[in-house]
Amino acid sequence: MLPQGLQFHSYRFTKKSNSSKNLASCGSLSIGNPQSVICNHRRVMCLWLLTLWSASLHPVSGQTQLRPGMNFFSVKQDVEIGREASREAENQLALLHGSEAEGYLNNLGKRIARHSKNPDLPYEFKLVNSKEINAFAFPGGFIYVNRGLIEAADNESEVAGVLGHEISHAALRHGTNQMSKQLLITAPLSIIGGLFGQSGGWKEQLAVLGISLGINGLMMKYSRNAESQADLAGVQAVHASDIDPEGMMTFFKKLETLRKNQPGTLESFFASHPAPQDREKAVGEEIVKLALLKNPQRDSDGFHKLKTNLASMPAAPAPRQQANRPAPDQTARIPEPSPRFVAFEPRNGLYQFDIPDNWQVVSESGAGVTIVPPGGARSYGDQTQVSHGMMVNLFEATDGRGGRLEDATNQFLDNLQHGNPHLHVVRGSQAKFNLAGQKAIRTLLTGVAPRTNQWEDVWVVTHAHPDGLFYFVFVSPESDFHTYKPVFNKIVKSARFSQ
Repeated sequence: MLPQGLQFHSYRFTKKSNSSKNLASCGSLSIGNPQSVICNHRRVMCLWLLTLWSASLHPVSGQTQLRPGMNFFSVKQDVEIGREASREAENQLALLHGSEAEGYLNNLGKRIARHSKNPDLPYEFKLVNSKEINAFAFPGGFIYVNRGLIEAADNESEVAGVLGHEISHAALRHGTNQMSKQLLITAPLSIIGGLFGQSGGWKEQLAVLGISLGINGLMMKYSRNAESQADLAGVQAVHASDIDPEGMMTFFKKLETLRKNQPGTLESFFASHPAPQDREKAVGEEIVKLALLKNPQRDSDGFHKLKTNLASMPAAPAPRQQANRPAPDQTARIPEPSPRFVAFEPRNGLYQFDIPDNWQVVSESGAGVTIVPPGGARSYGDQTQVSHGMMVNLFEATDGRGGRLEDATNQFLDNLQHGNPHLHVVRGSQAKFNLAGQKAIRTLLTGVAPRTNQWEDVWVVTHAHPDGLFYFVFVSPESDFHTYKPVFNKIVKSARFSQ
């Protein structure tokens, strides 16, 4: 379910060029001159010292360097927020408090956390008695792993890969970074300033803004870039712990297989994480950059003892609805699109296309318009969410990547997923075609809508326009997409643009 009036946030990056200086010089060499031998020795010594000096400044490996994003919160507030959120979560979660289970997770997790980007957080690891394959982290290092994930793993390195990912969300402070970006959009500067006041003051300020701290709170909805960072930082921390980093890759492969064969077992995971196929490739590329481990740990007796203990326990209870996701909305039935179409043209006359005659405009501003069937948009507080229908507008690429249709499209998709982190691009769905005689790109995204807990399909069509990137965003529940896709196609084929 997409928010009406999508807001896109662009960030500019400036490349800095580093000029190299001649740190040591022996002067010119003369063949046959005895001084050349001495100078050669000096040159070798200079180069050797320079190599040692460089190695002291930079890691030996060529691993990707990762930096946390903007943040209005202190690290101390991360811990306070995470501890409060974990207390709220544990009112809903069924935890397994067995000393062996928690002891195993904490020993393994803290071993990896020592090599994270923020090793001084008070990391805690707890096991949730849920059969769903999932794990999540609160700010400050409060990490929860579902029993189903342990049961699905084949060896310790796969569990280590998941722990490395969740640890890195906390270490890179993705939760409060996400909250900070939202505050920058919605909060008055006076409230943002109040976050830096006395300890605990943040809680009242966030409550005023309607930002919740629970499992479904804003700080748990990471962008695609944050998920990618957590993968790379996680595999780096696992590698530094002398654990086989390929466990993260093999677990991604397992998830992809389960997704195809048993999709219901991963509903919770894909509601909060991107699809694994592209992540597996990125992790593999990062592993190649790391130093080769001679004898990395892949498994342990402790892991298999834990699995044996879990197998001897009663089966995990059915997941409680509040524990991992919101209850579905009881949405009224949406009438099917009318077979009769009528022409639509916005007030600025920039474009035209045909729409079903039972669809209606719910908002129009400049080049932007939202059109839905009756009941296709619902209000939640001061937000309107679209579950069926379409949004049209112009998008201006602002980071220098907008010169080509492909680059502008990718930036638009990044912004779309930033505002809707439950969505991921369906692999192989992107294709080029002609729209009004010009090149266009269509892309399919999918994910579990946070409010309805239903899979939704989002079909994006982008087209180069003199005033920016023109886009259609079509939305439909996955169960209705076979009905809506022909309608979406007909709308796109009817599109006409003013000169």
